[in-house]
Parts: sequence; C-alpha cells; structure tokens
Amino acid sequence: MAWYAIVVGVLLAGFGRSHQIHGMSAVWVGLGLIGVGLLALAGTNVFYGGPLDMHRDKKKDPEAR
Repeated sequence: MAWYAIVVGVLLAGFGRSHQIHGMSAVWVGLGLIGVGLLALAGTNVFYGGPLDMHRDKKKDPEAR
C-alpha cells in the first residue's frame, strides 16, 4: 500500500500540473501521497492506533454521541 501511494503520488506530481483535485493542484496531492508513503515505509503509524486514528477521539461517556 505504501508503494502504491508513492507510485500514484509520483504520477500525480509528474503529470498533474494542469489538473485539480477538489480545488487543490494535483501536484500537491501527489506530494502528499509520496510523503504518506515514505512515512509508512519508515514504520510511522499514522492511522490505526496512531495520531490520526479516529477511534482514539471517541469519548468514554456512553451518553455522548
């Protein structure tokens, strides 16, 4: 998955100069994917159990939504 993110990021950064993805330049989206892919290869856990894990944001109060 990390390699997939890097390859797609390189394609977007290299060939996406005139395209936009939700208002952002495809080059910046590609660079972001490359960064996430490199972090994943380095062993940084940014999703499950990491700082971006949404499960950690849930409140312990059973009545809170």
